[in-house]
Amino acid sequence: LMNIRDSVPLNVSASRLTADSSVFSHLIHELGQSEIEMDDFEPATVILFVTVLEDQSSLDNIEDSMFRELHKLAVVFKVGWLVSKCRKWLHKKIQQLSPPLEYTLQFFCVRGVSFYSEEMGCKKTNEPV
Repeated sequence: LMNIRDSVPLNVSASRLTADSSVFSHLIHELGQSEIEMDDFEPATVILFVTVLEDQSSLDNIEDSMFRELHKLAVVFKVGWLVSKCRKWLHKKIQQLSPPLEYTLQFFCVRGVSFYSEEMGCKKTNEPV
């Protein structure tokens, strides 16, 4: 059972959660938790996360506004293939853009690359690009 903020709990198979996540495996098998609290994440993104775990092709329909939190869920719960797919999605999204970019798209790209760089442990420099 997955408790979602301000929503009805999701009944998710433990085998589905533990198949690709060492974190879920630890919580469910080693700590014996039958309920997982997901209060720190947006309900719609948690539902998408569970859907993607069931059907990887549903990642193709991700909305820009959900990318960062979906990526965060993948990192927190150590779902390696999803982390990789999210990063590929971001890379593809950036490649599809062509100048001149409107401000919101520029902001989205800078935030995404910044987040991705922090996750990869890239060193910050003051050198111009």
